[in-house]
Amino acid sequence: MICYRIAPTEHNNSNNALSGMGGLYAEGRWHMVGKPVVYTASSRSLAMLERLVNDSTDILNKQLSVTSILIPDKLKIKRLVVSDLPSDWDDHPYILKTQIVGSDWLTSMGEAVLQVPSSVCSDEYNFIINPAHTDADEIKCVECQPFSYPKRLALKL
Repeated sequence: MICYRIAPTEHNNSNNALSGMGGLYAEGRWHMVGKPVVYTASSRSLAMLERLVNDSTDILNKQLSVTSILIPDKLKIKRLVVSDLPSDWDDHPYILKTQIVGSDWLTSMGEAVLQVPSSVCSDEYNFIINPAHTDADEIKCVECQPFSYPKRLALKL
């Protein structure tokens, strides 16, 4: 399976896109500060939306890249669907309940990948990668390209 990550270029190349270092300094919907974690999306368009809703509009002016990441089909994935989650799982700002779910998963080391519904489109999925898991070495960056949001999108914001 291929998934996608859009991030500032300095943090998103084949050498560091899978390091998860951002998780040490910033929280997310599925983790608390202090653990390496990599957020990816099932499509480029979902990655665009996720980045856009989770950042301020100044992200449109940053030098970004999109990395295609290969998760081998043989890798075990823990899959969560909406019915597995608290009713307010997709609230904004993040809720502690989902951060506990993700942080507990990171600590458990049961799987290298956690599939979760997207909070912007719950019928689509994001894939959270635990770079500390022993199977994470099998996950590879296959391509990294410059990325920018279309100028016409900036006119709408």
